[in-house]
Amino acid sequence: MTGFSLLEVLAAVAVMGILYTILASLHMDGMRHEGDADRRLRHSLVADRTLAELEHAFLTGSAPPVGTQETDEGDYTLRVDVRPLDLSLFAAGLLEVDEDGEAPPALLTAPRAGAPPLVEVEVVVTWVEGAYEREIRRLTYGFDATAAAPILETLPTAGGGSDTQADDDGGGGDEEDRDS
Repeated sequence: MTGFSLLEVLAAVAVMGILYTILASLHMDGMRHEGDADRRLRHSLVADRTLAELEHAFLTGSAPPVGTQETDEGDYTLRVDVRPLDLSLFAAGLLEVDEDGEAPPALLTAPRAGAPPLVEVEVVVTWVEGAYEREIRRLTYGFDATAAAPILETLPTAGGGSDTQADDDGGGGDEEDRDS
């Protein structure tokens, strides 16, 4: 008996069928994951491009307005949220308070009127993938120089001060020189 029996051939075919089924399902999962990664990459590039455009707008002095803008573009939705960044809690200990109990205008606090100079910008790209909604989020912070201009004008200049401070510093230095 030099050949295979029918039972041995059927067992070999069953083992090969199981192996091919496992390999095919692994291949299908790999293709699905590759498609997911491709969509995630494309939408990440959209979010990064939008964020780069917004950062360039801050650098050129044309900051986006505060608020939410949402657009549908093809198979995804792009949402840009521009919110005022309120750092008054962090700046509370850093600012001197005058006799009226109010702190002077500063870049760390939101101005009383108009657009804030410091904003938080969030870019969200959402898309539907099967039964699930997926999203990519990017976050950055921006400085609006045009909104900060009125605040910068009210701040004291660096190196400047009152004449009495300059006289006191100069007088103290002369006294030290005489003593030594």
